[in-house]
Amino acid sequence: MRFFAAFFLTFMLTLSTQLSAQDTSTKGTRFYYGSYDHFVEKAKEEGKPFMVAFHTSWCEPCKRMEATVYPDRALAQYIKDNYLAMKVDAESEAYKSLAEAHFITNYPTILILNANGEELARLNGYQDEVSLLEELKKYVPGAVNLRFSAYR
Repeated sequence: MRFFAAFFLTFMLTLSTQLSAQDTSTKGTRFYYGSYDHFVEKAKEEGKPFMVAFHTSWCEPCKRMEATVYPDRALAQYIKDNYLAMKVDAESEAYKSLAEAHFITNYPTILILNANGEELARLNGYQDEVSLLEELKKYVPGAVNLRFSAYR
């Protein structure tokens, strides 16, 4: 009987952990919080473009995006399927040099980069969920991008 009780308890804990992990993925955009170098390596391995959202603790438009844009389910699903996403505090000691290297001077700024780390686009200022989704759709592999034409 003890074996059955221990097995049942282990099963329930495993199930609840898996369910809670699924719940968090449906609540909004999932960002990577770690080493930028590791993040870029992961993008190269997966062959996915990636976005880096630069913010600060005092930036009101950044806070508004955190509260209203990133929780959007359609946006979160699109990012999950097509991009890797990272969010960094540009004034923190860990990411200050990254912000300087990319010449980030206003917030929020979202960089869209290809899998090799080359900048494809720079979105400055507040982006609502519709405009951000439209911009992200322009830079996935295979997307038709008329912004840079061979005939210009």
